Amino acid sequence: MNIKIQGTRIELTPDIKEYVEKKLEAVHKLVDQRDESVLYEVEVGKMTEHHEKGDVYKAEVHLRKKGGNLYATAHAEDVFAAIDKIKDEISHALSSDKEKKETLLRKGQMKIKSLLKRLSW
Repeated sequence: MNIKIQGTRIELTPDIKEYVEKKLEAVHKLVDQRDESVLYEVEVGKMTEHHEKGDVYKAEVHLRKKGGNLYATAHAEDVFAAIDKIKDEISHALSSDKEKKETLLRKGQMKIKSLLKRLSW
């Protein structure tokens, strides 16, 4: 699992890096374990310097893997809350990507089966 973490307008502390790695370990279980080319590009930081209220922090993750790339972003009032949200969003994106591929495979299998039935008559 390759992770590139970048901080924007904040200092990346070891606690933040460790927290990101811990959250991405859970996400990595949803990815094909044999694919060694998986790359997580994570950006964590403040949206702007002048914010005092509201969603100040953002987290973005760009997951590069065989078969396509996935991207998710989240905003929160705390760095760790933004990381939690991003973990949930990228996990959801991975599961729906997997379901979409399985659905397309099943549709293809059903078409082949119907063609074989027609040929056997």
